[in-house]
Amino acid sequence: MTHTSARPRRATRVVAAAGTAAIASGLLLAGAGSAAAAETADGGSLSWGVKASFRSYIAGPIAHGSITTGGGATTAANGTYAFPATAGTVDGSSVDAAFAGSVHFTGHAGQLDMTLTDLNVVIDGTTGVLYADVDSKSLSSGSLVHYEDVDFAALDLSAVTAQPTADGYSWTAIPTTLTANGVPAFADFYAEGTALDPLSFTLDVAEATDPDPGTDPDPGTDPDPGTPTQAEQDLTVVVPEGTEEPEPGTFGWEVTGDGSAVSLGTAADAGDHLTATGQLAPVVVTDTRSTRSAWSITAQVSDFTAGSTTLAGKHLGWTPRVVTAGGGAVAGAAVTPGLVSGNGLAQTATLGSAPTGHDLGTATLGADLELQLPSDTEAGTYGATLTLTALS
Repeated sequence: MTHTSARPRRATRVVAAAGTAAIASGLLLAGAGSAAAAETADGGSLSWGVKASFRSYIAGPIAHGSITTGGGATTAANGTYAFPATAGTVDGSSVDAAFAGSVHFTGHAGQLDMTLTDLNVVIDGTTGVLYADVDSKSLSSGSLVHYEDVDFAALDLSAVTAQPTADGYSWTAIPTTLTANGVPAFADFYAEGTALDPLSFTLDVAEATDPDPGTDPDPGTDPDPGTPTQAEQDLTVVVPEGTEEPEPGTFGWEVTGDGSAVSLGTAADAGDHLTATGQLAPVVVTDTRSTRSAWSITAQVSDFTAGSTTLAGKHLGWTPRVVTAGGGAVAGAAVTPGLVSGNGLAQTATLGSAPTGHDLGTATLGADLELQLPSDTEAGTYGATLTLTALS
C-alpha cells in the first residue's frame, strides 16, 4: 500500500482537545496545554460486514456466488468478518491501525468479482477513513482493476468514543458510508454516500496510561480516612440502527412476449457453414431508485441438444441494441459466434447496462441472434436455454 499510516507504523502524533480533560479508566483526552502519551498497539481485531444486503445478494439464488476469507481473516456467526490487527497507535483522539486478512466476493459465474485486503483505519477526532487494497471486476470492461490503498469508506465517530477494555480500547458500531473513490472500487454497484455496515474494532496497547503507581498524592491533601470520597466517570452507549430500510424507488425487469421459445428458423447453407438467425424477446428494465445505482442485464446460453446429439453453446452470438431508450441504458458489446474461435454466448455477456448516476426511467433491450454451425451438423430440431441475469 502507498498510504503512509500504520503500515508500517508511523511516527506518533500528539492531538490536543480543548476543554476539560476527561479521564475514564486509563483513556486520556488531553486538555489544552497538555499532551496525551501515544500508545502502541500489539494486538486487537476489526469486525466489519461490508454491506449486509450485498452479502445476501451474493449468496442468493440470482448471483449463485460465494464469499471466502483468507490471510487470517475469519467469518463470524452473524456473517461479518474479523480481521486481526497488525500494527497501530492510539494518540489521544487519533488512531492509526492496520489489519491483516482478506475477503473475496464472487458471483454470476465470475462476472462479479471483488476482493478487499490490507484494511487500515485512520481516525482524527470525530471523523475517520477506512483504507483498503481492492481488486474488482469492472462491469463495463469485464477486467479486474486494482485499487491501491483507496479511501473506501468514511467513518462517523460523532456518536462513538473509545471505551477502555482490560487490554486497551474498543470502538463499537461506527457508521460507515461509501466514498467517492470507493464507488469505482466497488465496481459502481452503489452510489457515493451509500450506507455500509457499521464497523467495530479493538486495539490492545503495549503500555497503559495509568499514573506511576509509585507516585503518591500530596500527603497534605489526603482526605480524612473516615470521609467518603467521590469521583466522576462519563458513560456513553451506542444504539445501532435497525434493519436497513429499502432504498426509495424500485428496480425491476421482465422478458416480454407470450413466453414461447424464440425461433431461429431453419439453418441455411452459407457456403462453409450453416447459419440461422432470430430476435431475442424484448427485455424491459425500469429503475426509479433515488440512489441511481448501476445495473446490468447479462446472459449465458447452454449447449444445444437434439436427442443424444449436442452442439456447443459457443456457436450462438448476438448484437445487443437498445430498442427503446431510457434510464441511461446502453447496449452491450456484440459477441461473435464461436464457430472458428471464441466462446460465443457460452461465456457470460452483457445485454445492456446503466452506470452509477444514470437517469431514472424505463428502457427496452433487444438483440439480434446468430447461430453458426459446421456444415456437417447432424439434422434435427435443437433446443437450448439462454439464461438472463440482472445485477443491480
